[in-house]
Amino acid sequence: AEEAFRAHVMRLVEAGLLEDLPGATAGELAAAAAAARPELAREFRAGAALFEEARYGERAPDAGAVHRMLDLDDALAGGRR
Repeated sequence: AEEAFRAHVMRLVEAGLLEDLPGATAGELAAAAAAARPELAREFRAGAALFEEARYGERAPDAGAVHRMLDLDDALAGGRR
C-alpha cells in the first residue's frame, strides 16, 4: 500500500502534474494530486488513508483496498474504470 501510493504520486510528478514535495504528508500529497486530477480526488484520499494505516497503524491492507489502489493505477495510466 505504501509503495503503491508513492508510485501514484511519482507518476503525477513525472507527468508534470504535481510538484515534488519532499516531506509532505500523505494527506497533503493527496490534496495536491486531487487538484491535478479532480476526477480522482476520492481515490487519492482513500489511497492516503490506506498509506497511513499501513505505515503508522501497521495494518496490512485487505484485498478490496489493494484492488482500489490497482484501479487508481489504471486510471493514472490512462485507463478508465
